[in-house]
Amino acid sequence: MKQQKIDILITKLFKSELTKNEAKVLEKWLIDESHLAYFNKFVAINHLLNTKEKFNYRQSLEQIKKQRLKANKKRRQNGVLKYAAIIIVLFGIGYLLFQSKQPIPPINKIVNKEASPTIIDNAITSGKSQAVLTLADGVQVILNKEKKYKQEHVRSTGEGLVYGQASAEKKELKYNYLTVPRGGQFSILLSDSTIVWLNSDSKLKYPVEFIEGRPRQVELLYGEAYFEVSPSEQHNGDLFVAIVNNIEIKALGTAFNIKAYQDENNIYTTLAEGKVELTTPVSKVTLKPYQQATTHPNHENITVETLSSLNELLWRKGEFSFRRKPLKDIMKVLSRWYDMEVIFNSPEVENIEFTGVLGKEQSIEEIMIIIRRTNSINYEINHKTLTIE
Repeated sequence: MKQQKIDILITKLFKSELTKNEAKVLEKWLIDESHLAYFNKFVAINHLLNTKEKFNYRQSLEQIKKQRLKANKKRRQNGVLKYAAIIIVLFGIGYLLFQSKQPIPPINKIVNKEASPTIIDNAITSGKSQAVLTLADGVQVILNKEKKYKQEHVRSTGEGLVYGQASAEKKELKYNYLTVPRGGQFSILLSDSTIVWLNSDSKLKYPVEFIEGRPRQVELLYGEAYFEVSPSEQHNGDLFVAIVNNIEIKALGTAFNIKAYQDENNIYTTLAEGKVELTTPVSKVTLKPYQQATTHPNHENITVETLSSLNELLWRKGEFSFRRKPLKDIMKVLSRWYDMEVIFNSPEVENIEFTGVLGKEQSIEEIMIIIRRTNSINYEINHKTLTIE
């Protein structure tokens, strides 16, 4: 069974719209433990976003064993709502749903199924590992899985760059640039063992080697990057500093994300773990885990928000997770990964909200089927342009 059909059935389950036959199909599919794992993950991301607790797959499996007999006795009860409730109990997630302080957000009405999408010429493909490395002497190197690259201080794995450890006698900084185009992603293991993931349409400036006794400084010129920083204790106390548009972010053995796209006014810094100090020309804040700092144009002020989850950072793990996001924001994210142009024929459509998790390996048609099934929209694909109606 195709994955998008399963996603639709699970979504209908939580909307209490499953028919009796659909419930039987879903229950049969869930017998496979790999399918159950997907189901639990889908539920955790799409319907339990307001909790910081990790979903316990092992506990869920144990509950299946204990409750299967009880659930089988109730399976014959009449009514779609009762049947759906049995499945929820059967797979051990009902208790989490009802403990949630916030109700599951309603999903917009189903699109008119009589109207079909128009596919004229689909040239839109999902992104892949690719980047351009610019060396200190200006030479550019194309990086991808098909091309191997290795020099004295650096080598490519096809998905990322790996730099050797800094030499003690290093006295001069030489910078490299890594540019990830639209439709691409890449990572870097810096010479201090800090790992940086770069999202589509991003560019990072960094030293080939850091100099002992100086801050370990890199600069995100634009785009989005996730940092797992090597602790200062392992580098004689040398701080790690990320610069973006005159904003300085100091970190001590931590993980954080910076989003600073050229087509967006604000800059977002999200702390996953540890502690960072964010400084602009006019203000300074210290972030705790799960906090996101929004820096507004001209750095007039910084807004700090505590997030209920870090699902929006799943991009580096191959997923896009959205909760009540308007389509205009979602399509901005997808357009970078699929390297496509998106046109809205109606301003009202731009503000339609979507909640769900999408895989980066899925085709654009699979993505749009999922979005279309839960929203009253239609669309057309012509070459590399997606038009939403």
